[in-house]
Amino acid sequence: MIQQILSGDYSSNCFLISYGRKALIDSGCTGDMLSKIIKTADMSGGIDILISTHCHFDHTGNNSKIKKAYNCDLYAHALDRDAISKNSRASLAYMFGEVYEPVEVDVELGDDDIIDLDGGSLKVIHTPGHTPGSISLYDSAQKALFSGDTLFIDGIGRTDFAGGSPGDMKRSLDKLSSFREKNTVSMLYPGHGRCGSEQVSFVRKFLGI
Repeated sequence: MIQQILSGDYSSNCFLISYGRKALIDSGCTGDMLSKIIKTADMSGGIDILISTHCHFDHTGNNSKIKKAYNCDLYAHALDRDAISKNSRASLAYMFGEVYEPVEVDVELGDDDIIDLDGGSLKVIHTPGHTPGSISLYDSAQKALFSGDTLFIDGIGRTDFAGGSPGDMKRSLDKLSSFREKNTVSMLYPGHGRCGSEQVSFVRKFLGI
């Protein structure tokens, strides 16, 4: 089961995925988001794994609080590890008028890694461009792609922040397009905005940007 938890302040999405183990994809950054996550997680049996799709504050600001509340392991790509585990400007917390609370990453992720959820799994797809360690995640059982801030229903992630790269973003979009050709993707769950069931256009219409 996939439960979407939407932040009202910054429209950043968090997703709770429930199998034998529960995984939360991104933690948001506001107190309102934190309370929504805790309410949803408590009703679903807690959180075993917290996964950060990338290091930016609107997706990681509640990491420390979630880890303390559920004693869960934090997973993130190796290239964004320092930005998450240290008080780094790469978190962009200053842009939100906040101070980021560093938290240790327990498990470093790499391309093609599989996160076992005991009855389901998430495949890691390294999709840099928005940040060096940006990842997308594919749930093969539910045919769902969680794209973080790499790809939205109506656009792509910004590449003008520190660590961003238009060239990497283009290659990541090509990679997702190729992935979709080989795997069924019934739903796209992005880091911001609405989710959708577009089968082809959600990737291909952005190629070449």
